[in-house]
Amino acid sequence: MDDGSHLTTDSTDLAQMLGLGLEFDIDETVIFGVEGRYYLIEANSDFKDAFGKSRYHYMTVMLKIGCRF
Repeated sequence: MDDGSHLTTDSTDLAQMLGLGLEFDIDETVIFGVEGRYYLIEANSDFKDAFGKSRYHYMTVMLKIGCRF
């Protein structure tokens, strides 16, 4: 908004997440893993007007290493 205030909405929108991951034992105490997540967010019309689209897609990939005690 031009006056410096921000937009607040009260609504429910659709958001989805799909994930898949694998973990492997390197030895008795160390594990290695990879995980991927896909996100889909359906934004309401106020955000569609502000950003020019109503569907946002993105994907994250995480590599991880861990230690068991």
